[in-house]
Amino acid sequence: MWEFERDGDAVRIDPTGPLRTRPGAASDLLIQGALAEMGVVHIYDELLRPHFDLGGLVPILKDWEQPSVAPSSISRGDGTCPRRYALSWTS
Repeated sequence: MWEFERDGDAVRIDPTGPLRTRPGAASDLLIQGALAEMGVVHIYDELLRPHFDLGGLVPILKDWEQPSVAPSSISRGDGTCPRRYALSWTS
């Protein structure tokens, strides 16, 4: 479910189509599908920024924002975080 807010209005979209993944899964596949003009991709801006900068993808719904969510983390079963992951904040 995709949720967007603007000026106090909220919209929920349940996307349909041949390719859907759960949040955080198969980001590269979703980006490649969008680059091939197969549909719209909705993932973190930092993953899409290089494609926006090169003109391969164009942002849509720029006036709309996602509701704030609490940060989450990735950890191993022992509570430690793999070194290759870093926390980044977007506004």
